[in-house]
Amino acid sequence: MASNEYLNLKEAARYLGVSDIKIRRLVSKGLLEVSYDPLDDRKRLVKKADLDALKTPRPFENTATEHQGNKSRDLASGKKSTSTIKRGNASNES
Repeated sequence: MASNEYLNLKEAARYLGVSDIKIRRLVSKGLLEVSYDPLDDRKRLVKKADLDALKTPRPFENTATEHQGNKSRDLASGKKSTSTIKRGNASNES
């Protein structure tokens, strides 16, 4: 069911549980479409349905976790990665 309900930016922030600044950033990045109040063009409004779409979880893609997986595989196989090599100082290497 499509909702044509609109909220101002402050109400939208409260609805999502974020700050007003976060909502303004979403608008400025183009991630949230804004309309103007027909009775007062100073007021910006967002569709509640658009806010609900932002609430929907999206798949998480992270290349850092893949890197971490390779690192732990190297440690399990006995290979030393650069982060696990212990370096001595000059006084210990005589």
